[in-house]
Amino acid sequence: MLGLGSHASHRSACLGTLSLGRRDPDPFSDEEVALLESAADQIGLALDNARLYGETRQQLEDLRHAQTEVVRAERLAAVIELAGGVAHEINNPLMIILGQVHLLLQSQNGDEILNGLRVIDDATKRAAEIIRDLMLFAEHFPLRRTRCRIADEVRHVLDLHRSQLDAHHVEVRTRVEQTPEIWADTGKFQVAFFHLVQNADQAMMTAHDGGTLTIRVGKSRFGVKIEVADDGPGIPVDDLPRIFNPFFTTKAPGEGRGLGLSVAYNIVAEHGGRLSADNRRGGGAVFVIELPIGTPPPDTAASRT
Repeated sequence: MLGLGSHASHRSACLGTLSLGRRDPDPFSDEEVALLESAADQIGLALDNARLYGETRQQLEDLRHAQTEVVRAERLAAVIELAGGVAHEINNPLMIILGQVHLLLQSQNGDEILNGLRVIDDATKRAAEIIRDLMLFAEHFPLRRTRCRIADEVRHVLDLHRSQLDAHHVEVRTRVEQTPEIWADTGKFQVAFFHLVQNADQAMMTAHDGGTLTIRVGKSRFGVKIEVADDGPGIPVDDLPRIFNPFFTTKAPGEGRGLGLSVAYNIVAEHGGRLSADNRRGGGAVFVIELPIGTPPPDTAASRT
């Protein structure tokens, strides 16, 4: 009878014993013992590897479970933050509307009624803009790409909001270079560009009741580049990494809902482009959109073949 202890030498852990016997009274030879010891070691390594494999699988399962819990907690926190931001932003114009309606019900003065209706109209439009931005932020409507020149879309947005910029004493300077046509959703691009213009306008109004808005349109390495630069207070360095986060704003309560830049970022990303922000030398901030030329929709491409 021969008993051999089987263990994995690299872990110095005994895994069990291997007992062998034979009817022949002659003892095992050295070669036979060496062969049996080698077999025992191999069996021990196999058992050790099987145990390690089982432990690794369990640890991996525990890690996946922990990751799932972390993701669930992060999503819950994001939903809570989103719900709080939505409730706060929608509540502001609603309270204005309710307050004005209450005053109108008690007023007999025609001028007061007319002024109250104007306030209600402004608050209602603001609530509608918030809901529109929330829809753009939360839902991914398919892009409706058409062939367009970005310079024309930039001019269109500036023309629509010229009176507001003039009223805020904002001088607009444009530098437009010859650029290739691109395939883009012009409606969504106009929303994204408008939010950048509006952000610059508000920043300059807060800093010194006006300023200079500089718009540059030119070529980039893979398409078109649009720069929106202002001479406002700039962006605090600590805020730069969070500037495109939803509901993040440096404005005072009631002055900004913190959705515009996030909506613009998502729209540019949908087009396969990039939106970045930085501070300018001498003061102010600059936002840069880079859009690829893109490809036509499948139905459009098929109709041209």
